[in-house]
Amino acid sequence: MVENFLKEACNKMQDSIEYFKNELKAIRTGRATPSLVEKIEIEYYRAKTPLVQVAAITTPDSKTILIQPWDKSLLAEIEKAISGSSLGVSPINDGNSIIVKVPPLTEEARINLIRLVNEQKEKAKVALRNIRHDIFDQVKKAEKEKKVSEDDLYYSKEELDKIVKEFEEEVDNLARAKEEEIREI
Repeated sequence: MVENFLKEACNKMQDSIEYFKNELKAIRTGRATPSLVEKIEIEYYRAKTPLVQVAAITTPDSKTILIQPWDKSLLAEIEKAISGSSLGVSPINDGNSIIVKVPPLTEEARINLIRLVNEQKEKAKVALRNIRHDIFDQVKKAEKEKKVSEDDLYYSKEELDKIVKEFEEEVDNLARAKEEEIREI
């Protein structure tokens, strides 16, 4: 029974890691990637819709993002949404597509982005600890209901701590890699 709790903890923590990876993808580096603009929402048929659902997004080179909407009437809306985003870039509307030139990062921008990475890292670690806490509460409840033994309770606590430590190391490694990417000139 304890193994089921531990398996559930691993699954939830893996989901948290995936979420963290997606958050990191959206943080700008000096390199152009489609993930920088994919989540930007535009007004499409009176609903907020992510850009990735209404356009093909490619990177013809390391400094350019090319957005080709399937419906050309969205060009102005896409241009407005990108201009209003936190990316700090000016899109170019050529009548068929939107071109976004990704400028090199200033030292101040790099520092701010690294700070943002560290904030996301701490949020991810808190999420992992919350999962550990929730699962351990479930084990304690099962122990009170005599579904698991007191030894299983202590075993699960030790195993949960080991699992959290492994996932926290993965979060640290992902954050470190993103920081190095941001520092690249």
